[in-house]
Amino acid sequence: DPPANLSIQVKDGKAAKVNWDPPSTGQHSSFKLKLIPLSENKNVRNIVIRETTSTLRDLTPGATYEIQLYSVYENKESQLYISTNFTTQPNTPGRFIVWFRNETTLLVLWQPPFPAGFYTDYKVSIDPEDANVS
Repeated sequence: DPPANLSIQVKDGKAAKVNWDPPSTGQHSSFKLKLIPLSENKNVRNIVIRETTSTLRDLTPGATYEIQLYSVYENKESQLYISTNFTTQPNTPGRFIVWFRNETTLLVLWQPPFPAGFYTDYKVSIDPEDANVS
């Protein structure tokens, strides 16, 4: 049987912690985790683990990955697996500058994140939240 209750906790743009429960029936000696990049053309990582937790490192900021998790017994992986997708946090833009034009206008400039990683949009917010939009 495959492992159960797969969960991902994204730490930042380059790391994520993966936890799961062992299979409820059948024997196992280890687990095989396949890390499949979905956002970029990189090699699939195959990781053999004896514990029920692993920290994935050297991930690409803002990238999406698929995880497939198998049980392994006597060097044979289970036919069934559990899987999930997750996306790492994108990098923060750099060199942020705000110019006050007048009472109702701000000019906001920034440089793209470095290294760029993957991102689709920027989010700019103003505080206080009830400030007028113009």
